[in-house]
Amino acid sequence: FFFLMIRRPPRSTQSRSSAASDVYKRQICISVFGAGRVGIRVTPVGRYRDMFDSDPINTYTVLSQELNKRNIAYLHTIEVSETDVVNKNSPYFKNKEEQLKDAFGFFRTVFNGTIIGNLEYTLEKAEQDISKKRVDLIAFGRFFISNPDLVSRIANGYPLTDSTPEHWYFGDRKGYTDYPNFEQVSK
Repeated sequence: FFFLMIRRPPRSTQSRSSAASDVYKRQICISVFGAGRVGIRVTPVGRYRDMFDSDPINTYTVLSQELNKRNIAYLHTIEVSETDVVNKNSPYFKNKEEQLKDAFGFFRTVFNGTIIGNLEYTLEKAEQDISKKRVDLIAFGRFFISNPDLVSRIANGYPLTDSTPEHWYFGDRKGYTDYPNFEQVSK
């Protein structure tokens, strides 16, 4: 797994896009794992306080064109969360209009490979977005935290347990690794 974070992106669109695609230009990951096993995660709707991309359409069009040349396996992305749009105090998404309004639809038009979507998915919403071909695959981040047996729960139609965000990524086991499997709850 390779993670690239650009803390202070360059000013030009070409420079911003090439910072990520340089990894692929140099064939670092592709030469080791093969293009079919390399993907990238992008957050075109991300914003933290006053840091955001002033021209996400142009930036991610250029990036997608570069990634298409390399035939990478997937592009993993998110859309603006309705929770963050409603939460006026959120430092992450101040104004939905400043970001890509439909990130999944946008990438469907500019990226040729598999698109993995992530957006506070419920099972119903995931099935809906896949059937509408907005995305090819779904990433269930939050539900995996609170449902260590998520695949089994979905396959068997078991109810899902909500997670407690105040415990994510810090503290101890409580609310992070102490969720039981469905069989343990149902006994």
